[in-house]
Amino acid sequence: MLRSNPANLEKALEQLEQATLDHAIWRDHLLRVISGRRPSDPNDLAPDAHRDCVFGRWYFRHALPELRELPSFAMIGAEHESQHRIAARLLRDLAAGRPLNRVDIEDFEEASSRLSFGLYFIRREIECAVRSRDTLTDAHSSGELMRDLREWHALARMPGRKCCIALMELDDVKEINAAHGYQVGTQTLTAAVKIIAANLRLSDKVFRYEGGKFLIRLSGTDLPSSRTVITRLRESLANKLAPVGSGGIDLRVSASFGVALLDPDVALLESIDRADQALTLAKTAGRNQMICWDPSVTTGVRLRRLEIKDAQA
Repeated sequence: MLRSNPANLEKALEQLEQATLDHAIWRDHLLRVISGRRPSDPNDLAPDAHRDCVFGRWYFRHALPELRELPSFAMIGAEHESQHRIAARLLRDLAAGRPLNRVDIEDFEEASSRLSFGLYFIRREIECAVRSRDTLTDAHSSGELMRDLREWHALARMPGRKCCIALMELDDVKEINAAHGYQVGTQTLTAAVKIIAANLRLSDKVFRYEGGKFLIRLSGTDLPSSRTVITRLRESLANKLAPVGSGGIDLRVSASFGVALLDPDVALLESIDRADQALTLAKTAGRNQMICWDPSVTTGVRLRRLEIKDAQA
């Protein structure tokens, strides 16, 4: 999933649409040239024509760096270069008065079709990334949360596909809202999401859960590994999250976490409920805590044994 902020993704989408249009104009012009209805452009015969055309300049110089991680991005680059290579052959045959190779023309059209499909998939990826973002905090939206977790819940039975979830709530947002206003509170939530995202792998996600709560999905991770990750996140938030309140005062903010395995043997909502109960205990245990659900020992009707980790004096 693309992780740039919505403004960057919207700009990337505009650039992609313009690059798609530019390439379509070049393709149509080339077809008119080989049919004898337009003069050829000498630049199309250059060895690096695929880099210097308008589409090529977007692809190699201006495309959002994250797009380069998508499999479709490499594919459209290869198909674009192939089209230019075939076009150069056709133009040389045309200039020499030789009959055009029908196979080359068909290959040109097939490369064009594959390029169009690749551009479509990239556009869909960007559009999905834009829609999946919470507009207030830039976390992934709550609307995407259950779809994502259902997929990982189904995969969790497979070897190497364990998954953990953590519910996080900032300890001081209500107090900040009351003392300094909701704008400062919102800025605090947004800053927290940025810190979390910077400390996660590309395969992990942070979702807006409800209100000031966020759900962090750690893919391919067991409870001991998740405990290590969440400890790092908690410490990063405690050290770096310092919004500016009224009067220019730095406000130190901490966070509490409840961690649970996304257990394939229980309902998805039960795993979320376990994390939520652990979060409640973390907050009542003194805040700035991480509590991890331990399913091995039952201690009550709803609660099982919970470990309190990293209590900060």
